[in-house]
Amino acid sequence: MKSIRLISALALAGAAIPAAAQSIMAGEWQITLTQSGMPGAPAATAMQCVSGMQAGDPGVIARRARPRADCTTTSTPAGEGEYTWTFDCPQSAMSGRGQMHYRSTEMAGEIHSSTRVGGASIDMTQDISAKRVGPCK
Repeated sequence: MKSIRLISALALAGAAIPAAAQSIMAGEWQITLTQSGMPGAPAATAMQCVSGMQAGDPGVIARRARPRADCTTTSTPAGEGEYTWTFDCPQSAMSGRGQMHYRSTEMAGEIHSSTRVGGASIDMTQDISAKRVGPCK
């Protein structure tokens, strides 16, 4: 459940990507989120078909899930092959930040988030990885 919420939060990474950023390759991408520091915790995996038009925007991988309506996102320009973002979701009491490093066929990074459940504050770190696995089906 928390992985799904973090995939939704990750979807908010889709603000502007620096103009100098390299492209990712079009095709089928496998996206995996794992909970850092929790051996044995199940990974959340999703597939994303990236079209030729989308390949100019590495944020398309981060937008795999639909953004939550209550969230706002801010991207920060980063160096070649890197982008960062912050998000705030007041209705779901979730906020955080993420950072991704990417090349044309793979990505890796972390998402740090905080939320409140039953009055308790929960801080989470998730590792995200994505790789191109072939042409879209």
